[in-house]
Amino acid sequence: RALDSDDVELLQMLLREGHTTLDDAFALHYAVAYCDAKTTAELLDLALADINHQNSRGYTVLHVAAMRKEPKIIVSLLTKGARPSDLTSDGRKALQ
Repeated sequence: RALDSDDVELLQMLLREGHTTLDDAFALHYAVAYCDAKTTAELLDLALADINHQNSRGYTVLHVAAMRKEPKIIVSLLTKGARPSDLTSDGRKALQ
């Protein structure tokens, strides 16, 4: 919900208080799917998540961004080290 309001500071506080990680919450996957490029960039700048973390279907945040077709987010992810060659469970690359 903190990401629904684009409030990265609130998210940081909730992570500290809740003893969870961005990866556990799939927060970066959520941000890439539903938040604007600015909020996603702020979340990436925290460097608290594995940018190549895969969800249960094998999708990384780059896969999600590619499906959304948001160029600014895709460029941010690649700049931060997202791997375009990672495969999903069904063998798909993020950038084909």
